[in-house]
Amino acid sequence: MTVPMDMGISTLMGMGYSLAAARTLEEGDSILASRQYRVSMGAYAVDTAIAAMAYITAPDWMLMYYTDHRKIPKVLQVALFLLYPLLFTFGFLLAPQLESVEEGLSRKVMAGLVVCETLFIILNFKRLHYVGSTEEFERGEATPFFRHALGRVPVAVAVVLSVPTLVWSIREVRKRAPA
Repeated sequence: MTVPMDMGISTLMGMGYSLAAARTLEEGDSILASRQYRVSMGAYAVDTAIAAMAYITAPDWMLMYYTDHRKIPKVLQVALFLLYPLLFTFGFLLAPQLESVEEGLSRKVMAGLVVCETLFIILNFKRLHYVGSTEEFERGEATPFFRHALGRVPVAVAVVLSVPTLVWSIREVRKRAPA
């Protein structure tokens, strides 16, 4: 949805894919070289592309009006989107490490992240609900999300692309690599 919110979601998705792949990875295999990681990262690239499209459409909303995107150097704006695959990879690598400490620990951490994301949404609902520039938001003139083009077209694209990609990729990740 927005860059700050997506950071937790990226980590959560990486952990979720990692847990789905856990039974199919062979002992001693490189996690990042595995077919499961490549498939899940490919699927996650769809979500990253949707986030980038939303940023191009409404950059101040994607930054939740905490800063004006015009004040951020372009190179940093691009680098911001490198955090998406980095945090996904972090989550993918974190889950097995947590499981090695205590069985079920990764699920507990994921539950904690879901609680944090939910609180984040509740505490920032106004910033999430209204789309526009920083100036429009500060003047109370931003458009409600589902009345804005961003709330209709990209959300429809996200559902059409993300849901089937998610279902397919989870199935693929759970398959054992061919011998």
